[in-house]
Amino acid sequence: MKFDWQTAAVILIVLAALLYTGRMLARRLRSMRARGGDVAAGASCSGCSAEEIKASAPAPKVLVQIGRQRATTPRR
Repeated sequence: MKFDWQTAAVILIVLAALLYTGRMLARRLRSMRARGGDVAAGASCSGCSAEEIKASAPAPKVLVQIGRQRATTPRR
């Protein structure tokens, strides 16, 4: 493999991406460890309990109902 400026640029970009991803992963793991690992889905802060989050969530709306209906075709 020929080592030129493009190869060096790619290596730097890949190392920067790995460093960024590693920092984000480390921050995420540290925040979960600080909370005790009990994180509710969709919780973005440590100030709410899981029960408060569930109570404040709106009820899901039914957008589509799938079921059998009798076909009403006009008879001749």
